[in-house]
Amino acid sequence: MDEPMDGDPRASFVLYEEGRAQPYRVQYDLQGLLGALEGLPLGKERRAELRRLYERAG
Repeated sequence: MDEPMDGDPRASFVLYEEGRAQPYRVQYDLQGLLGALEGLPLGKERRAELRRLYERAG
């Protein structure tokens, strides 16, 4: 799982074609992500930490 660190909660990726790198940002379901965190096999503290991180970025 990637953690947003630049304040932009959109997913980011880079396509590298013909010697050129092109970065992209796309929207995704932040509320769905936050709900899915609850189902992960993580400790309560780690889930809370991830939730705060994603909420702060959004």
